[in-house]
Amino acid sequence: MTFAYSRRGPVLQGRRDPANDPVLNLLVRNMRRRWPLLLIFTLLSGVGAYLLTGQQQKVYEARASVYVTVDTQQSTQTAADVYAGSLSSVERARSYAGLASSEQVLNRAVRGVRPAMSIDEARGALSAAVDPGTTVIEFSVRRADRRQAVELANAVASAVTAYVAVLEQNSTDGPTVKIVPVDGAAAPDSALFPDRAVQIPLAMAAALLISCAVSVALDRLSSRIRRPQDLASLPDIALLGEVPFDPALAGHVELDFTQRSTAVIEAVRRIRTALSFAAVDEPPRLLVVSSAVAGEGKSLIAVNLALAFAALGEHRVALVDANLRRPSLHAVMGIDRVGGLTDALRTHDPLAAVQSTPVTNLSVVTAGTDVVDKARILTSDTAAMFFHTLRDHFEFIIVDTSAVNSDADVAIMAGVADGVVLVARSGVSRLGDLGETIAELSEGPGRVLGLVLNGTVRDPEARISGFRERRSGDI
Repeated sequence: MTFAYSRRGPVLQGRRDPANDPVLNLLVRNMRRRWPLLLIFTLLSGVGAYLLTGQQQKVYEARASVYVTVDTQQSTQTAADVYAGSLSSVERARSYAGLASSEQVLNRAVRGVRPAMSIDEARGALSAAVDPGTTVIEFSVRRADRRQAVELANAVASAVTAYVAVLEQNSTDGPTVKIVPVDGAAAPDSALFPDRAVQIPLAMAAALLISCAVSVALDRLSSRIRRPQDLASLPDIALLGEVPFDPALAGHVELDFTQRSTAVIEAVRRIRTALSFAAVDEPPRLLVVSSAVAGEGKSLIAVNLALAFAALGEHRVALVDANLRRPSLHAVMGIDRVGGLTDALRTHDPLAAVQSTPVTNLSVVTAGTDVVDKARILTSDTAAMFFHTLRDHFEFIIVDTSAVNSDADVAIMAGVADGVVLVARSGVSRLGDLGETIAELSEGPGRVLGLVLNGTVRDPEARISGFRERRSGDI
């Protein structure tokens, strides 16, 4: 199966055009199509993070710092000793930072901390580090009790200062240093954890990324048909054309082929041309338009195909409503339903059911009076004779039928026609349903001429696939 696609313009050699990146396009398309769900999920994640952080235990951090320097007040020290002490201050600071977690220092520090805590608790809450490029030692304490954190940080700073003073006083190896307090610990204004200003945005960002990934994965795994490329896995079936979604046509079904051309009108004309070449030696004249399931736009395609053939000005066209379960053409064309197909089959007078329309060369046969045994009347010999009679009076006959999965007799009725045109709705139809429909029609006497993909969306923001259709029937 071969498809033709429009080019987006030249691309520089050796560079990848981001607009042609399939993964990026799929991501953008999903975000624009599902942005309400993505937004709701992201906001709910933010609310959840807010509530969760409110339930978590708060942890406060208190910091105290000291400065390791050469003791220049020692009278016995020479200038060389002071210089040597400056060079070794960094090494001394690193070694003294390790003393903070020692048994001797913590045993002295925890004595004045309230509420009381063990040495192991203090060691687990304490961390000491030297600021890079300096000889400043910073003691950090994290506790749920902010007062206890402050007292322990200040107590450790004092204990290390006193302990180092004893060590340096007894030292005879090189110049001596001393520790000078820099900043005492103060009660923190806010908790270190949980930090709502950080955690809530992170949760929302993670939720957005996850939801986008899930959306793309679902789209990749989904069996819904959205683009012609999605039809590649189906059996050999021709794509007759795409009918784009046009929001300007909301509430309208029939197109005016006498006015200026639009994208939708041109699409229907291309489908008309494709059907003319479906069998060059004997172009199909009696066409059955159906779909796998209801609501895929087959009646819309049937109506506008009939209008397109009538617009040629040289052929008489009959549009027949054989969808007896959900008839709609009488409402679309603004004519009476009674006196249509079922009435003609009951009276054996086919031409009596034909009604003229304001459109030149176009006649309509409505569904007629409602009957109980709908399937039997459509597959009767009388129905076959009805369509045979129409062939004698019209060059083209377009028959709108029920969906194949809701009416098994559509396959039998397709045998009376020259071919079947299947309609699928972009974003709604599923590959499985369409594949089963093609297989079912292929087993019968009918011939599938091709597929029309209805409601294709070029703008990803247009989330409604296909045309807006009247609720009176399966349009």
